[in-house]
Amino acid sequence: MNERRRVILGSCVTRDAWKLPELGGVPPALYLGRTSLASASLPEGAANPLAPLVERIPPGVPGKDFSKRSLTAELGKTTVAQIAAARPDVLFLDFVDERFDLLACGAALVTESLELIDSGVMHLPPLAQARRVPRLSHEAWAAWEAGLLRLRHAFDTRQIPACRIVLHACLWADTSLTAEGPRPLPDACEILPGRIVSRAAHHELLHRMHAAFAARFPEAVVIEIPAALRVADPAHRWGAAPFHFIPAYYEAFAREAARHGVPLGARGADDSGRRDG
Repeated sequence: MNERRRVILGSCVTRDAWKLPELGGVPPALYLGRTSLASASLPEGAANPLAPLVERIPPGVPGKDFSKRSLTAELGKTTVAQIAAARPDVLFLDFVDERFDLLACGAALVTESLELIDSGVMHLPPLAQARRVPRLSHEAWAAWEAGLLRLRHAFDTRQIPACRIVLHACLWADTSLTAEGPRPLPDACEILPGRIVSRAAHHELLHRMHAAFAARFPEAVVIEIPAALRVADPAHRWGAAPFHFIPAYYEAFAREAARHGVPLGARGADDSGRRDG
């Protein structure tokens, strides 16, 4: 039991299940986020002009800073290597962080997360001259599909050791909790300051991603929580957002994982970053 090694490539919507009191505070072995399958790796043979920016990321607390760790993987294109080094017996994925636009520097892409913006490296070359790729564009979808194929190749060639794969097929909330009960959320929501997107459009994108992933990874366990529990919680630890859910959502996810034979117990360092929501 103590040797289970759980790794997350995704967002707080999966990571927060490990914060349930009944899990005793035992964290996953590795949690990487703020990336896209499009930007987590490079096309074969492509150079990485972003690698020098890794040294320009503001320092964090070694082993505990989610922002530092995720930006290091994103800019250095070391996501596959870090997952492999963690020797997971289960890899959990979700695509909630696929909400951000991409920035293109030649063949290299980077996810324009709030962490990337806050780091200041966006103002440094080559990112200062990067071309924006809107998340809902055909170009972004093609890049994502290419990244999905590279992830499949990493498993097929044992760059990532064989392990169980769990897709947390999470959609955004349709309702938010109020004193009177759940109330419908508007379609428009802000994912970055001044950046308004459509919930419906991102739901459609997530459905496409889940279907494409399941087709390429038919061996994956797929967990989708009922819409009745997909309720946004304004009192969530990371603040109000359509993917910050009421506690019952995370409890249901943990139960479903256990039902599929992949309880969330893990061994690894603590993961108390500045922000991982």
